[in-house]
Amino acid sequence: MKESNLVELNSEIISMPETVSVEELVVEEGLSPCPSCEKLVPAKTVVRDGYTYIVKHCVFERKFFNVFLGKGWYDKSYKDISLPNSWPRCEVHIGQKEMSEKNVLNIGEVSFVLLTITKKCNIHCKICYDKLLADRIDMSLSHIEDKLRFFKNRTVILFGGEPTVREDLPEIIKLVKLSNNYPVLFTNGIKLTSRDYLNCLIKNGLWGVCLSFDGFDAHIYAELRGLDEKVYQQKLEALENLKKTNIPVVIHSTIVKEVNEHEVAKILDYAAQNDFVSAVWFRTLYLSGEEKLSNFDKTNLISEKEMVNMICSHLDIDKEYFYLWDEVKRGLVKWITKRFPKFKISVFRLGRIYLIRKKGKFHPVLTIRQLKDIKVALETNRYFILLSPCLLKWFVRLAVNGFSIARIERTFYKEAMVFKICLEQLGPYPNIMFSNQHPITLVEYNRGRFFAAQSYID
Repeated sequence: MKESNLVELNSEIISMPETVSVEELVVEEGLSPCPSCEKLVPAKTVVRDGYTYIVKHCVFERKFFNVFLGKGWYDKSYKDISLPNSWPRCEVHIGQKEMSEKNVLNIGEVSFVLLTITKKCNIHCKICYDKLLADRIDMSLSHIEDKLRFFKNRTVILFGGEPTVREDLPEIIKLVKLSNNYPVLFTNGIKLTSRDYLNCLIKNGLWGVCLSFDGFDAHIYAELRGLDEKVYQQKLEALENLKKTNIPVVIHSTIVKEVNEHEVAKILDYAAQNDFVSAVWFRTLYLSGEEKLSNFDKTNLISEKEMVNMICSHLDIDKEYFYLWDEVKRGLVKWITKRFPKFKISVFRLGRIYLIRKKGKFHPVLTIRQLKDIKVALETNRYFILLSPCLLKWFVRLAVNGFSIARIERTFYKEAMVFKICLEQLGPYPNIMFSNQHPITLVEYNRGRFFAAQSYID
């Protein structure tokens, strides 16, 4: 078979067999872990009949693997853009099996850190792709403390399993706080029904909470996760307790077709009327690399573009709003790196929009027209377009903060000023893809192992 589709990664040329199906669209190429030997092997992300797969060619075992990712493709890459020298990047090669911090340049500049401190959980969701790993040994305090030394002023997400099953969680939070980072708890909310427990976590330095919440109907949790009404009531109680604190709260929602897509509007309305909610992350079901999980299959999935349509339809804004924010961020990166190559800017994450609350409703931070003006100004050097009071105010705020959107977002979270909607589709290590089109946005310490992620399912 003829070989083409060359990818250059750290001066190493790798190749994948040429696509043979006219219905297959290659959207990304790079390296990804082999599902069998776990070594990094040539891989490509392809879209077939509206669904996305990673095709992996293990040159060591001489096998091909098709790993199912999801529905559709939302481009969050930086194609044709030279990434800033200060951005984190990986040095990996074919055949590599283990990673360490030495493989990542500028590791301290990643957007966030994910610490999988346990694989144990206090509920048993039928859609959990990690439930067979519950017997894994928890990450030790000394290991956590050792790894935190690489980071300063980063968001550190305490992940699981369910992190609150660890009795030493307050101590872990304190370690993150003392390392000059921002500890955020990713939780199902069950233990947050105790005000005393929540206050203990906050007292030890908890900065924010990301709460798994799929809608305002007990039947959703029964159908989607196999959980009873008691769990739903506990989640509502956790929300009420969080409402009485002064920490930012992110609602993380898994949206599945024919189960809870109608809840997108209700979740957005709740967030608009409750300023303790600083952001919502929407994602669809992850099927563990297969086309079926439990009683769900790929027909139950919702693509990120479909999600955009649902969000924008309810908020009565043009769906172009999502894509224009991405284009403006790409334009800023290109403009800054071309004119100020030594200027240090933070990683711009794509697939998110920013809104302002006014009287219980959301309104765009910038209008479609203003975003288009910024895009044109960056592309044509017609900077007088940016002289309107509104645009100038935001541009100055961005510049003063060192073009660090993460830093500005943290300020907004505390002020309850700006709300963020994210399209986030994280998956486990086998779905990672290293390519030249993505900056590294995440480092994860999982089961004692380390890896950095440029691109997951998104």
